[in-house]
Amino acid sequence: MGDYETIIFPKVYDQYNKLLFDQRPLLVYGYVAEDQGAISLEVRKIVLLE
Repeated sequence: MGDYETIIFPKVYDQYNKLLFDQRPLLVYGYVAEDQGAISLEVRKIVLLE
């Protein structure tokens, strides 16, 4: 386990930004990338967990 950076580009952010500040659990879909040992997740979809 560790820290992972998430990247949300403007089009995706505009679609899901209301979910990001509610302090509720989210399921995040995207692509995992590794660059010089740093792991990041490029977010494509966010779903609220009920």
